[in-house]
Amino acid sequence: MKIKNTKNNKGFTLIEVMISVGLFTVIMIIGITAILGVNNTYRKSRSMRAAIDNLSFIMEDMSRNIRLGYSYRCLDSIEVVPTEIEEPRDGFGCKGIAFEPFWDPVSGDSGDQVIYYIFEDPNTGIGSIFKSDAGGVDGSFSPMNSLNVDIDPIKSSFFIVGAESDSDFTQPFVAINLSGVASSSSQSTDFSLQTFVTQRLLDAPLNP
Repeated sequence: MKIKNTKNNKGFTLIEVMISVGLFTVIMIIGITAILGVNNTYRKSRSMRAAIDNLSFIMEDMSRNIRLGYSYRCLDSIEVVPTEIEEPRDGFGCKGIAFEPFWDPVSGDSGDQVIYYIFEDPNTGIGSIFKSDAGGVDGSFSPMNSLNVDIDPIKSSFFIVGAESDSDFTQPFVAINLSGVASSSSQSTDFSLQTFVTQRLLDAPLNP
C-alpha cells in the first residue's frame, strides 16, 4: 500500500503583503487628509460665523437704540462742544451719530447722549465702531466689533435726514452703512451692510 502525502501550502507571499500594506497606507493617508480638510473647513466656517454674528449684533444694537432715541446729530468728529451735542443736525457721510436715549429722555444733560462713531486706528490702520453711553466723555468709548472685523471708515457712514426741524413733515430717519472685511484664520470676506431706521417718536408739527 502506497500512501501519498500532499502538502497544501497556503498563505501570502512577501510581494502580496507589501502590496496590501502599501494600499492600506494610501487609503489611510487619503482618509486622514479628508478629515483634516473637513476640520479646517469647520474652523474657518465657525470663525466666519462669529464675525457675521458680531456684525448682526452691531446693526441690531444701533438700529434699536436709534429707533427709540431722538434729537439725532451728525458728527464729523468726536470733538463736539458739550453744549452743542444735543442740538439736532442733519448730515450725509457722517462718521458718527449722537442722540438722546430713550432710557434717559431728559434734555439739558449732554453727558447722557448715546454716540456711535467710526474710527480708524492710525497705528494699525484697522477701522472700528465705538459706542459711548455717556456723551463721549474721556474713557467712555468702547469698541463694538471683534478683532476679526475691520470696518472701512471711508465706505462706512451715517446719513441723517429730518432731525433739525419738527415742522417739515419729515419723520427723522437714519441710514446706516457699514463696509469692511470679515476675516478668519486664512480667509477673508468683504461685507457691505445697509439699513434704514425711522425714529419711532412722532415728529410732526402740532398745528399743520
